[in-house]
Amino acid sequence: MKRITLGAAMAACFTAALVTQPASAGFSKWDSNDDVGIDNEEFDTGFRDRRIYETWDADNDGTMSEREFNEGVYGTYDRDNNGVIDENEYDLLDDDMGPDGRWDL
Repeated sequence: MKRITLGAAMAACFTAALVTQPASAGFSKWDSNDDVGIDNEEFDTGFRDRRIYETWDADNDGTMSEREFNEGVYGTYDRDNNGVIDENEYDLLDDDMGPDGRWDL
């Protein structure tokens, strides 16, 4: 179960990273070889280029703990940074990971 949760969280992070741009523009930036797919290396590069690892590595030890990762994902959906995911923010999360959602895992 934990593996599925982590996979869903990674998918949510990827989705959230694209939210600020039109989907096709964001996707093509991540898909560096234009093969209409994002492989593991491109995924890692996308996270690195957006400094997600550095931003979410709160203690700056060069690794991202599960807690740091979870806090990063939480912060992605807490759009107004008030420490609470309200109903509208939850709807975004549910759309990404819920049944029949974009990332239905």
